[in-house]
Amino acid sequence: MKKALLAIGIPLVLIALLSVPLLKGAGYRNVTPEWLRNRLEHGDKLVVIDVREPSEYARGHVQDAVLIPLGSLEQRAGSLDPQREYVLYCFSGDRSEEGAKLLVGKGFQHISHMTGGLLGWKGPLVR
Repeated sequence: MKKALLAIGIPLVLIALLSVPLLKGAGYRNVTPEWLRNRLEHGDKLVVIDVREPSEYARGHVQDAVLIPLGSLEQRAGSLDPQREYVLYCFSGDRSEEGAKLLVGKGFQHISHMTGGLLGWKGPLVR
């Protein structure tokens, strides 16, 4: 009886432990455009990364956002400090979510993804 409980219980515990990162957003957190705007207005120390293409960035971007197109993010990740806090965004949120997953996979621990991208952004844009 005890062996049967262990045979069933141990795999269930392992499954539960392995599921925790999935519940947390795969190691990054989703934040709203309002959350980012508030953090920027309060002067919080974070790095905002725009993962769109240069032509998109030129049409308007969040103030002080660093342009690192998604296609360049993997090779440029080595120049980023994994201890810093980063918030990624794009136009709709799809590319920035992909970028957040990429950085988390490289060991970055303070990664946020702005859901909805610039479509949800109500603040000013720099052109």
